[in-house]
Amino acid sequence: MKRFRIGIAAAAAGTLLGLAVVAGFAAHGAFAHAAGSAGGAARAVYCPDKQRRHEALKAFERSEQAQKQAFFATHPSPAARKAFLEQQQARHKALVAAYAHCT
Repeated sequence: MKRFRIGIAAAAAGTLLGLAVVAGFAAHGAFAHAAGSAGGAARAVYCPDKQRRHEALKAFERSEQAQKQAFFATHPSPAARKAFLEQQQARHKALVAAYAHCT
């Protein structure tokens, strides 16, 4: 009787292991994603300054064109203009990323 119980337990464990392997292949990367830092509860971020970040992003977007026009009016150098645009785009990207971190 004891061998029979051990056999049933081994079969059940083998079946569960087989199902886990099949599910792993069926949903490629699902287990790694759920266990990683980007999945599950780790992604839910408490962000008390979400509103402030959104307002900063919107204010930057509203003033972006005016800043560009003002800079271009006083700096005719193509290199200076290119550097300004790269800095402006980097700032915009940073603000978007900071706000996206909260959502």
